[in-house]
Amino acid sequence: MATSKTTGSTENKSSQLFLQSVKVGTTEIPRSMIARCVYIETADLSAPQLELEVRDGTSYLSDTLGVTKGTILTCSMGNPRGTGNASWVDTFEVLKAPEQGDMVRIIAFGQHVKALKERAVSPQFFVKKQPAIVLKALAGGLTVDADSFKQTGHLPS
Repeated sequence: MATSKTTGSTENKSSQLFLQSVKVGTTEIPRSMIARCVYIETADLSAPQLELEVRDGTSYLSDTLGVTKGTILTCSMGNPRGTGNASWVDTFEVLKAPEQGDMVRIIAFGQHVKALKERAVSPQFFVKKQPAIVLKALAGGLTVDADSFKQTGHLPS
């Protein structure tokens, strides 16, 4: 499990670089409002997860940006040291955003993984279908690259 924390203090500038930006639609949440960020990544379907603590004394998040359960956040993240060209953009669906005083604690889950975990409305049956057909039907808008290896009866080396 990889966990990264970002704080809004000015003492440690390099730790602020992990979370590059957070957007609701096309509107970026100002970095000065973000007090804390925790990003959790694991090798199973319990992640990625994002927890943000945002200073919001004016209710900007809920009143202006409309952050509630189901809101999609687009986050740009990167290597805090700036090496290795390791940066990416991920989308998260807000599960809850409770307010405590002037702080909002946003709990969000990776949008693509959450979509895979949603219950089916009705059953689907795949009898004698190739893996690519099954995966494309179940993965929705995700790009699927299946059956692209030689079928020799053995796993590719």
